[in-house]
Amino acid sequence: MALCSAPRLTMPSEALTHSRTLMGWPDITSQETTSLLKGAEVDVANIANAIVQFEPVTLYCSPTNVERAKALVSPTVNIEHLAITELWMRDTGPVFVKNSTGGLVGLELNFNYWGDKYKGPDATVASDILKQSNIKSVKAPFVAEGGAIEIDGEGTLLLTESSVINDNRNPGKTKKQLEKEFSAFLGVDKVIWVKGVKGKDITDWHIDAMARFVSPGRVLLSRPPASSEQYLLDLYKEARSVLETEKDAKGRQLEVLDLEEADPSLFDGNPYQMVLSYLNYLIVNGGVIIPSFGDDKADKRALDLFKTLFPERKVVAVRLNTLRKLGGGIHCATQQQPAHKIIVGPSIYIHDNNTRTGLSTMSSGRIFDVVEADIQQLQAALNAKQITSVELVIEYLRRISIYDHRGLRLNSTPIINPAVFEEAAASDDRRAAGACLGPMDGIPYTVKDSYKVAGLTVASGAPALRNLVANEDAFTVERLRAAGAVLIGKTNMPPMAAGGMQYGVYGRAESPYNLEYLAAAFGSGSSNGSAVATAASMAAFGLGEETVSSGRSPASNNALVAYTPSRGNISIRGNWPLYPSCDVVVPHTRTMSDLFGLLDVIASPDPIKTGDFWRNQPFVSLPAPWKDRPATFYDLKSSPAMHGLRIGVPSMYITPNTSMDNGLPYVSPEVCNLWVTAKQHLESLGAEVVAMPEFPLVTKYETHIRSGSTEWLGLPLEWKSVERGRLLALAWDEFLKNNKDASLASLKDVDTSQLWPFDEDDLQVCFSKPENRIHWHKLVSQLVDSENGNAMIQSPMDTPDLSIALPALEAMRKSLLEDWLDENKLDFVVFPANGDVGRADADTVRDSARFSWTDGVKYSNGNQVLRHLGVPSITVPMGMIPDKKMPIGLTIIGKAYNDVNILRLGYLYEQASQNRVVPPLTPSISIADTRDGVLADVARPKLHISCKSAPTDAEQGAVEVSVNGIVTVEESSEALIMEIYIDGNKLSDDKVVLTPMGSEPGYMFTSIVQAPSAPTWAETKRWGTPVSRDRIMVMVVARVGANGRPTAWLGQLE
Repeated sequence: MALCSAPRLTMPSEALTHSRTLMGWPDITSQETTSLLKGAEVDVANIANAIVQFEPVTLYCSPTNVERAKALVSPTVNIEHLAITELWMRDTGPVFVKNSTGGLVGLELNFNYWGDKYKGPDATVASDILKQSNIKSVKAPFVAEGGAIEIDGEGTLLLTESSVINDNRNPGKTKKQLEKEFSAFLGVDKVIWVKGVKGKDITDWHIDAMARFVSPGRVLLSRPPASSEQYLLDLYKEARSVLETEKDAKGRQLEVLDLEEADPSLFDGNPYQMVLSYLNYLIVNGGVIIPSFGDDKADKRALDLFKTLFPERKVVAVRLNTLRKLGGGIHCATQQQPAHKIIVGPSIYIHDNNTRTGLSTMSSGRIFDVVEADIQQLQAALNAKQITSVELVIEYLRRISIYDHRGLRLNSTPIINPAVFEEAAASDDRRAAGACLGPMDGIPYTVKDSYKVAGLTVASGAPALRNLVANEDAFTVERLRAAGAVLIGKTNMPPMAAGGMQYGVYGRAESPYNLEYLAAAFGSGSSNGSAVATAASMAAFGLGEETVSSGRSPASNNALVAYTPSRGNISIRGNWPLYPSCDVVVPHTRTMSDLFGLLDVIASPDPIKTGDFWRNQPFVSLPAPWKDRPATFYDLKSSPAMHGLRIGVPSMYITPNTSMDNGLPYVSPEVCNLWVTAKQHLESLGAEVVAMPEFPLVTKYETHIRSGSTEWLGLPLEWKSVERGRLLALAWDEFLKNNKDASLASLKDVDTSQLWPFDEDDLQVCFSKPENRIHWHKLVSQLVDSENGNAMIQSPMDTPDLSIALPALEAMRKSLLEDWLDENKLDFVVFPANGDVGRADADTVRDSARFSWTDGVKYSNGNQVLRHLGVPSITVPMGMIPDKKMPIGLTIIGKAYNDVNILRLGYLYEQASQNRVVPPLTPSISIADTRDGVLADVARPKLHISCKSAPTDAEQGAVEVSVNGIVTVEESSEALIMEIYIDGNKLSDDKVVLTPMGSEPGYMFTSIVQAPSAPTWAETKRWGTPVSRDRIMVMVVARVGANGRPTAWLGQLE
């Protein structure tokens, strides 16, 4: 029926920007959840943790349940106290509408427990929330639940008769009366009624499990499987017959799409109450949160369809194990609050008076935020011409300036690639010419300081090597460069990667989650800069490295994904070695999906073996890498569930142990609690999880390694000292010779006292085990064979007993892990990545240092055996330690060269758990303006810049920055647009003076401003080598017209 226009109130589309999502925490007194409370809590927490990656979440919780909620939800979820028992916020909470001036109004729908089915205290939840939020409240003249209402945002309302027209909700009211009220209070001009069904609950058939608008004029209809009960099939047929013949408020014929539900025969539960519809999804800022149930075919079918229906949004599936039994889903458990000023188009976060994100809206109406943006989102935005690679680099560099080099001084990325804008502009030019190199073209990334990048220093964190310049790219950098990826800069690490959180030549990185705790394990976490930069969205991804746990540990402390490959699967040529028999490349990504995209590029054959120890050695024949490699690693997303898999977990890593002296790994009770939830997630995927009292890979290995009886393991006597002495020295000498820098042509040219500049009583090293220490002063002497006339040993392959040691290492892995897995009928082993995290003051406070060097804390669990024996692993986020507000990871290991299946399991667990948490200390600083998909067909401007700084007397600690130059452009009717950024902050337009060049098509420009002086870093004072973070960062950006491709220039002032 058509209705009169001019409504008083209007309900915005769910697809428009939200300021937050409201949720409720279930209470033991809830009529529905008493017997399923814990499962409902896990489902609610998983939904909240998924949504908070896109927009703020306010979780209303009874005070008695707050601690339980805090233990399960991300610390970025805002928990508010409220007398609440039901989790169904869509029905109990307010619905948000706008008045005629655009003001936000909370509409109370007079919740009466779903037609007085029972009584409870939540009838006042809507009004209580509105009062608490200081939002104007209006009572509707009708009774309904939010789940009964589906609007398209353009004047059309869809609902069922059975959920509204009945005596237990709106007694005596006719359709015509209700439609008039809907018009006035929801702003609709057309109501489409579907019959529905009474007496089957859910609840009297809410529309949000049955039919939803995916866009105006387009309806998604839930179709029950053919084996479903007859009333469900009849309900579907009646709904489809109605929708197929209806037009919306704009006169459009509705397009109806079907999506089949999960198969109810696969699940236990009351069939009348069971909700297996995928339509109970929630649209969020930049994403869509959809349910999954464990029906692999149906789950995949739904995921694929939603990705097609919402191509500009990231689709995230959350496994629901309990809510489906209670008659609801994601939409039922949530309520979106629209932003006060609606911004059209997908976004991540948007600022309004009710949020704490500190963002600002942009004038173009379309927005893009690099925070948490994954590789596929970035590539989609680039391909859609919404943003350019140059603009992505600007946004990442602004974050580095504001959070990394200034402000918090996280210090993850001390060196910025001076050619970063040239690389980004080249990518933009390729894309404009239709010559894009593939999915990585234009994507910004970082590499650890141990990676060679032609023309940049490769100090590996060591003061002795601070001036060493790389002659070529490492293999992985070479591959990424060929794929068009854009290098942002190089990340921090301790000297020679021989530790974790010791201060190197550029210091160390700090945690973006909690500055009171370490960004990685103190004993082995050398890729701390890579992890912090990736976690804080200072690049799309990072490349780390691992010798003991230097890739896994930083990933665990930063809620990242870290993959350590089997030997030879990823070439490590061009990386500084530490222990060549252990070293591997470790990608750091925020998601498994990003890891898959990265592996498509770097998991490639390398014809050159020199500089890659395991591929170059002749003593062990390695299997050909990636025999079971998929066509693209993204194909692993469609992996089957884990039904029938048997997974072991070593008891010593999940049993609380807070002693530092009993010889067992330290395991905090909080980590054990997180493991309980992780186990539930694994079991929900169909796996059997078995606690294993013994774990010989670690216990037997370490017993003999510690005692020095390495011959029991088949290793030559004193092999451990050879690996930390002669083999290491020869590998370093080979690296320097291959690098061909005349100033440091070999190890003999290096001041070895400055490779590791710590005294033995320094708190940063004094608790390390003496047998694990490198004898730095003896390294050069290891290059000489004293038993053979002091002849120089030429190659690491000439190390004595190497032919015995390497086969022994391979045999040990087979005996201690692979045979043990077979004997116990295990497919994989999982365990918390760490037992706890150390304090940031471990370099200055003795008690903190001692704790940070405790087993279970000093390294990631598994310690050095994983790398020493070549065990592949994936580490994914497991959750947050509540009292410390620090992440912890879950590590999955398996047999060597079973990497593909390990990756599959990592992806399945990640999707089921959704434990990635955005760092709270590095929120969005702005949202980049994007265009509407049309780049102007005009050449990029050319910039010629002169930039300098000088002290000023006007203000202590300030300098005067002057930027002058010429910008030349081709003839165009569009105006020249210029922007200048100083340390990430954009200058106002009045600070930039443009002067036309007369007959020439261009301008002269000048800007003189005062800016804070660059901060002083202790490491720079000590070693005298200023790098990017020690300088003032200046960015000049020019484009012709708002849709022109930009040119940018980077300056770094002393």
